[in-house]
Amino acid sequence: MPPALTPEAASLIHCVAVVALASLLWLVQLAIYPALADIEPSHWPACHRRHTRSAACLMLPLMVVQVGAATILFSYEKSELHAIYLILGCANWAVTATIIVPLLQALYNRPLPRLIRRLCVVNWLRVLLLTASSITAVFTLLK
Repeated sequence: MPPALTPEAASLIHCVAVVALASLLWLVQLAIYPALADIEPSHWPACHRRHTRSAACLMLPLMVVQVGAATILFSYEKSELHAIYLILGCANWAVTATIIVPLLQALYNRPLPRLIRRLCVVNWLRVLLLTASSITAVFTLLK
């Protein structure tokens, strides 16, 4: 029986997922998170709820696909490249789960400027992880 997903298909799926995630995170980093400081306190809960739900609906499936495709690629060939894809994907999950989500939860009721600044600073880690993964994935596909 042929495999459900060829290495070539898994590479393409991984590439699309990380490029989409990186693009979303650049938008969040440059436009959305800095704009949080400008939201009036009376509008904060509704804006924050809408942002986190929308972002989760977009990012969560892409993050699952990123790690899933990286896992499939690593299962086909235990190369350094595939290990890097998997490490970068897991690192993105770790930063999101242990730093970003708790910060967003802390901001839910209290939009403190210092927490918004911390969110903006810490999110650069995810932006860099996904940008590195995107560049690597695109150049690998083009090779």
